[in-house]
Amino acid sequence: MVTRLEIIALIVLLMIGIGGCIEEKKGISTKPVSTEVPTPEYKVEYWPVTENGIVYLMIVVRGEANYIELMLSDPEVSILNGCGLLSEADLKDVIGRGMIEMGKYGEIPKAESYTLMIKELPSGEIVYKTEVTISGAQVHVRGAEFVTEFQESIDQRTVTMLKLLISNEGDLPISITKAVVLIHWCEGDGSTPMYRYKEPKISLSYTILPKESKVITENLEISGLESSTYYVRIILCSGQREIAYYDTELLLE
Repeated sequence: MVTRLEIIALIVLLMIGIGGCIEEKKGISTKPVSTEVPTPEYKVEYWPVTENGIVYLMIVVRGEANYIELMLSDPEVSILNGCGLLSEADLKDVIGRGMIEMGKYGEIPKAESYTLMIKELPSGEIVYKTEVTISGAQVHVRGAEFVTEFQESIDQRTVTMLKLLISNEGDLPISITKAVVLIHWCEGDGSTPMYRYKEPKISLSYTILPKESKVITENLEISGLESSTYYVRIILCSGQREIAYYDTELLLE
């Protein structure tokens, strides 16, 4: 015969079993697991550089390894030449570098705002966008010195060397490819002066970085100069474009 005590013990065991089942059910999640892949985050640095007379935008990307394309557009929303493609191999150390050409040889990029974008491949999704504001190069000639030689036999002087102090106050590097030295003087009695000119050209190959000053020294030959005061204009060029000039006087005694 089942005693009253055994019945009570059986009821307690049944209650414990039911409670355990309830606790177990509470631990089961019925929410679906998300399979959405989060969009990678990229940290981007950029600055202009010049190589072989061409201005590029150097871009450093840090982020998850992926196939991405770097794009730069001007205000007319046209994609500039030289877009860079970074692969997973490029980003395996979470750093990738790309260079985008901002102009052809000797060209100075426009001073305006550009849009830098990162496009993921193969989806084509734009995952990064920022504005890049360029004020351009600002070249100044801060001073000029001439080295001269005296030719006693003919009582004339020759300019043999030119020294220039050049600075770039802008935010783009610039290549200086040519200097034109325009020298003139006045002849006559003053009532009807006649002007004579000499215009030698010097081929140059210098790059002036943003916020940089540089002294350049070049050989120059301007002969047949007599004792007089000469007015000189020095013109600097980048490709076919004049970028700065400097007016000074040359006193030969």
